[in-house]
Amino acid sequence: MRTQVAAGFITYLGNAPEDVRRTTLQGWCEATGLQGFDFRRFMSTESEQLVWKSEGLPSDDLSMENALMILKVNFFILKYAYVSFVQIFLPLRNFTIVELAFVCIL
Repeated sequence: MRTQVAAGFITYLGNAPEDVRRTTLQGWCEATGLQGFDFRRFMSTESEQLVWKSEGLPSDDLSMENALMILKVNFFILKYAYVSFVQIFLPLRNFTIVELAFVCIL
């Protein structure tokens, strides 16, 4: 269940502000019966986070969570998500990509 909650966090809360992340995560944990779930501890070790801090990353929750989401991206999934996008929209022929972003987990 922790893996599913972490996947949901990365997929749906990546662009959400801190307060929305907290309340949504709390709701998911209550709904699934998870107690004491910590996204940062689940996705990374304390040693890894200390290395990031020593390299200049701020230690606040938002910065650390964002780093986790960026570093846990899987290019393999990203590649196939792009291929699917092209297969869907290429037949339309008159579309413009303004901004394209994918967030995928390992």
